[in-house]
Amino acid sequence: SAMGPIQDIITSTDDSSALTAAERAHLLVYSHAESPSNTLVAYSTNFGQVLLCNIHSANCSNDSVNADLTSTNVSAVEPCLSPISIFKANNFGIYCLATIASSGDSSEHGFMAAGSANGVFGYSWTDLVNLDGYDASPAVRWRLDLSGGTANSLASMSDGHQLIVACNDGCVKLYDLGHGGRLVRAWSFDDSSSNQSAASVLRVTVGSSDSSSAVCSDEAGFVRFLDSRQRSVRNSFQPALAAPDSVARPYLGNWLTCLACRPDTVDWFACGGGPRLAIWHSANLIEPIATIDWQPTDQFTPFCAEFSPCDRLLVGGNSSLVGQVSTVNGSLVSKTKLSCWQTMSIGCLGIGGDSGLSSVRDWRFTGCGLGSRIDVCSQLGYRLFSLSA
Repeated sequence: SAMGPIQDIITSTDDSSALTAAERAHLLVYSHAESPSNTLVAYSTNFGQVLLCNIHSANCSNDSVNADLTSTNVSAVEPCLSPISIFKANNFGIYCLATIASSGDSSEHGFMAAGSANGVFGYSWTDLVNLDGYDASPAVRWRLDLSGGTANSLASMSDGHQLIVACNDGCVKLYDLGHGGRLVRAWSFDDSSSNQSAASVLRVTVGSSDSSSAVCSDEAGFVRFLDSRQRSVRNSFQPALAAPDSVARPYLGNWLTCLACRPDTVDWFACGGGPRLAIWHSANLIEPIATIDWQPTDQFTPFCAEFSPCDRLLVGGNSSLVGQVSTVNGSLVSKTKLSCWQTMSIGCLGIGGDSGLSSVRDWRFTGCGLGSRIDVCSQLGYRLFSLSA
């Protein structure tokens, strides 16, 4: 359009955000994003909803949990709470969310980006914090047109102005929101010498300490390291080929649907999918630091992972269990049974609304996926309470 890839538009939908019983039975919670001041957490669903939850106001501390501490798989007494607000972003699924704000900014002067099949939509966190009710329609402050692609994953660069988007058309695109949503760079990984279609880029993530580095993974089994200042890929490798004995599972494939890096750097990262989940360092892409194989069956497929503040990796996938494993040797530290059947999203949250995770004692984690509940758990792995979607 004449307005370019980014434009001011207002959402207007007559559809109620309330779900029917049949829809709730098929609900998928895909992704989450935390507001800059850690006041709210947003969750997105396959029905185009965004759920806004004030987890910190639940007044459920770790000390109040009534659980048998001798078990690693026990639920606490779990009150079920409701989101403070729900709005319908569009009629497509919202596959990914990201918060766009400058590092260290503890105010709500930032945006929440929501990626779907018809572009990326930007909402002001100030607007979202002030929403009230289940049929609210917040203004869409900007929109990015992906030229027919679908956003599979989003990540905000630490400068608070650039958004990187992993698309299903084999591209990763970098936009500068500070200059009207200008497309700064697009990396295309299509192999023009073959007749195969471009492999969908499934995940992209960034580290907070470097405002120019990112890492992505795709269906073809590649991990690629990107630099926002360079047109070419900085480095790439295929975990299944690099370590066939410890990582490859050819009967499941090479696709990498799970990718996470440490909060401070992309040099330490974990990836998996068809191949076993493993922790790597970019200085040694021949053999993983640790292979994670904590499930009793070799059919476990990781969908999501998150590095915690205390040298553990939270892992979820095609089961209701979330495991906390050591980043040193990959051994299982604890496991938690969630309400969902499959886990699609895990997030570490600061307690009490503190901005950032300042110590190893001030965090919880949430888990959600195929199911209508979002579970909030203590760092010890006990379910504290649930949110009903």
